[in-house]
Amino acid sequence: FGEAPSRIVVSVAPDDLCALLKLACKAGVPAMLLGCVGDADLTMEVGGRPVVQAPVTELAEAWRGALPGVMSR
Repeated sequence: FGEAPSRIVVSVAPDDLCALLKLACKAGVPAMLLGCVGDADLTMEVGGRPVVQAPVTELAEAWRGALPGVMSR
């Protein structure tokens, strides 16, 4: 049995980023900017180096098929 803290990715309009980070801070929840939305690929960088780079369409297909894939086993 494990009770590890969870992590989520939240997408907000650029004008709302500051407010989101303030809310997270006020609630004692660590938050950081991972990237920006607006391209056909998802790219996440750590220290200026890409660590994730994939087409959004492929990621969406993987997400939509994840539960049905597990349930069909």
